[in-house]
Amino acid sequence: LIRARLSDDSPAVLLAALARGGRSTSEMPPWWREEVMRPWGRHLRRLCRALQGFADERLPRAQYAQELLSFQLADLGLAWQAPLLRALGVTGGSKDFARSAAREVLRQRRRTDTSSPWALRALGVLSWDLRSGSRAMAGRKLVFTGARNMKAETDADRLLSVDLGYVERRAYGRLYRRHGDVERVALLEVMKILGERCVLDAHGTVELFVDRAICLSCLGVLAQFRAKVPG
Repeated sequence: LIRARLSDDSPAVLLAALARGGRSTSEMPPWWREEVMRPWGRHLRRLCRALQGFADERLPRAQYAQELLSFQLADLGLAWQAPLLRALGVTGGSKDFARSAAREVLRQRRRTDTSSPWALRALGVLSWDLRSGSRAMAGRKLVFTGARNMKAETDADRLLSVDLGYVERRAYGRLYRRHGDVERVALLEVMKILGERCVLDAHGTVELFVDRAICLSCLGVLAQFRAKVPG
């Protein structure tokens, strides 16, 4: 049944669902590698080209948004986001930071009323240690989603988000607003701390922990930040 539905132009959403369960190709029949993993790999490379192309200002905004929407995916899942981040030149944070950030998020979760809307929203921890000229900037903070406090076009010229994924079943067809996602809120905060004149000259480390899989829009935001703050 699966093989009958697969073809060279199989949608990414179908291949993603299959690929998430087939990370070890040695345990799968030969056709799995040829008809699932290789086409899925082509989709990943196309996604990477779109994310990097827009970050490098080689892809127009409308075409970039259409490319992301064409995948019909909200995220790649935990198994595939790490390889794509590496392909975009975004390295993972230290294990010590990840452990301490996870504990910090967990403490905040325990303080949050489970009936509150905040209980369902993503949480993150941002840490930065940067230098620009003689200025040294360091800090750490919890980061919450900012959709209700930001307009969709706020700072779109700095880091552009793309609305994708669905809010819930009863609202099927309504795209989820991504401009207030934790990753974008956090990285905009870093850019504001640096200021316009210091963005290109800054060097150091920025570490970010978020207790959700990274959506395609935020993968793009990370690629844009990497291009705008290359140090």
